[in-house]
Amino acid sequence: MIDYLYRDDYDDTSELTIEEQNRSSPEQLNLTHQWKDAFFIQLVKYVYGPHAPANLNLQDTVATFTTRHISTLKELQSFHEICKKSPHFIYKFSTLLMERVVQLETELW
Repeated sequence: MIDYLYRDDYDDTSELTIEEQNRSSPEQLNLTHQWKDAFFIQLVKYVYGPHAPANLNLQDTVATFTTRHISTLKELQSFHEICKKSPHFIYKFSTLLMERVVQLETELW
């Protein structure tokens, strides 16, 4: 999953033909199902954890990916726990959410 996030190539379904989509792995087509696993939550804990090497690019990528999947994540108790326990993550996440809201407001007006 880190490769998908870091390379920013996790959503290529619009570029694939139907035949190519049928041959592709489920992970390649859509990471939504992996949200149900604790893997993404563990990834956030690792990337934003106190012992993780500082990698701002990866942290930004994970936070951006998180903002794009709020509807799925909001249902996960483990996501709410991370928000309570990781101030650095929640700061970056909320900053990106504010930017997204401003962008959407601008598009509407």
